[in-house]
Amino acid sequence: MQSYFFSPNMALLTPCFFEILIINVCVTAYIFIPLQKLGLFHTTVLMEFGFYVKVKVGKFVANLVAAFVRDKARRHALRYRLDPLNPERCVAYLERHYTQVAPIAESEPARLVNPVWVCWLQGREQAPALVQRCLSSIERHLQEDQQLIVITAANYADYISLPDYVIAKWQKGQITDTHFSDIVRIHALARYGGCWIDATCYLTAPVPQRILQAPLFLFRTHGEFSYTYIQSCFMVSRQNSYIMRKWCAALCAYWREETELINYFTLHLLFIALLRQDPIFRQQFAQVEVASDEPMHTLLYEMMRGGDYTDALMEKASAATFIQKLTYKFSTSLLENPRSIASHFSKT
Repeated sequence: MQSYFFSPNMALLTPCFFEILIINVCVTAYIFIPLQKLGLFHTTVLMEFGFYVKVKVGKFVANLVAAFVRDKARRHALRYRLDPLNPERCVAYLERHYTQVAPIAESEPARLVNPVWVCWLQGREQAPALVQRCLSSIERHLQEDQQLIVITAANYADYISLPDYVIAKWQKGQITDTHFSDIVRIHALARYGGCWIDATCYLTAPVPQRILQAPLFLFRTHGEFSYTYIQSCFMVSRQNSYIMRKWCAALCAYWREETELINYFTLHLLFIALLRQDPIFRQQFAQVEVASDEPMHTLLYEMMRGGDYTDALMEKASAATFIQKLTYKFSTSLLENPRSIASHFSKT
């Protein structure tokens, strides 16, 4: 079966004798750090310790042991192998516990036609200037038959019905706003279809018709975050897509049982787990256009290094793709330069 993990920097290098010794020491240490939650070890020693503490200690041991390896590539590979919550172990856990669920039920014909979904829970009026610029760009490039819907904490229930336990955990802070928006986006696309665009995405042109007319579209990740496999900041789906309904059901099953994320990118790792375990899911995704997310980070890369905004740079970004992923979470020092990209997009 095709592998859905792309981690070229994490190749399992042939260990030398010293590394084998280190691994044995670390495994012995893990006997006293049971990771029962992941089903990796079944000892009952120290069960009174919380999962969070166990994982933190496990990561500490992995980093400590890997520090004795001089070669950088081997050191990183060893740290990855010993990490109790590396992405591969997280996916294996998700496969075992949350993939054997039925897709959520199909919805009646949508009352919304070609919705473009954006979420800013605090309300558009409270959004930072950069988000305001992004929302304006989306409005500017809407197709004639599209309608923009900004999901907020006050109106999300007008469009989707979420399980009580999801809402309760969100209100308690166990689900962050960021990850609540993950739940919202999958529910909205499963129920109505349409186009999801993160509030920090800037459109340089209308979304191409070939993408809007596709049954499903997601960008594929590359580079440092290639292990997440797919991007969730921009997605297109038809109503009642099997993939969205199954993904939605698995995500709800996860939050029914869990009170915290095992990985910041749990949404994406769950997608990989479903690809591995569900043949229909895998077959349908095989028909989706393969498009890298690299061009959509043209402006972001320059922004984070403090680059200046220029017409030439904007033309380059626009030529690369119709959408640019930005962020409002940058060092305020970038605003000291009035010509910087951060300054440009932070102007009201």
